Amino acid sequence: MSGFFGGWSTNFQFMFAFYIPFLLVGGVLMYFKKYLVAGLLLSTSANFIFYLDSGNYFYQAYNLLWFQYFFRNIWPILNIGLFLYILWSVYKRYLKK
Repeated sequence: MSGFFGGWSTNFQFMFAFYIPFLLVGGVLMYFKKYLVAGLLLSTSANFIFYLDSGNYFYQAYNLLWFQYFFRNIWPILNIGLFLYILWSVYKRYLKK
């Protein structure tokens, strides 16, 4: 079986090419002490990569279906919660003055 974007090597090339710019931006955000925004950016981009690849045969072959369930159902909810927390903290800090 092949992956979402073709073969295994194509999947890994896409994942690394997609994720490296997010790592760089996340590193810059962490340098400027924007830890929550950097965490949200890295978490969301990693979730996107794994979510696209979660229909892959890899998870069935190695019996990692719980991992697939986590990527598709639980991790997006955690990212939404982190996003709402960041919005709430920005609202309290800047807009409520």
